[in-house]
Amino acid sequence: MLNKQGNIKVNIRVVSAILVAAISLAGCTGPMVKINDVDDTVASKVMLTTDKSVLKKEGVTIIGVVEATSCRHLLWEPDASEKNCIDQLKMKAHQVGANAIMFGAADKTSADFIPDDGINRNCWNTVDCRGVAIIDNSEN
Repeated sequence: MLNKQGNIKVNIRVVSAILVAAISLAGCTGPMVKINDVDDTVASKVMLTTDKSVLKKEGVTIIGVVEATSCRHLLWEPDASEKNCIDQLKMKAHQVGANAIMFGAADKTSADFIPDDGINRNCWNTVDCRGVAIIDNSEN
């Protein structure tokens, strides 16, 4: 609608309600990182080692680096954990045909909404972990 001066009339209450709704809904998006569901049966089939010498053993094939993130997205969810992150690593390794992972590192971050790299991950806390997916057919 136009007022007497020919300007558009703005209802402050309507604008305020729209702004409040938009801000409220902005936080309802999911986490901005890929979270894999963990199947304990599958994860238990993948061996975990921290011994880097396994990469030089006869009968070991290196598939490549795998990465995963454990994310506490909602306040009522459990904290992100290294165990969940490693289980996700195992799932990823299994998907690419590996039967083992040489575990590299895990990094925990709190209030990961605006991290140093500028990417909003929308998590209260995260654990990022990395490892090398391998096929281990060596004689132990």
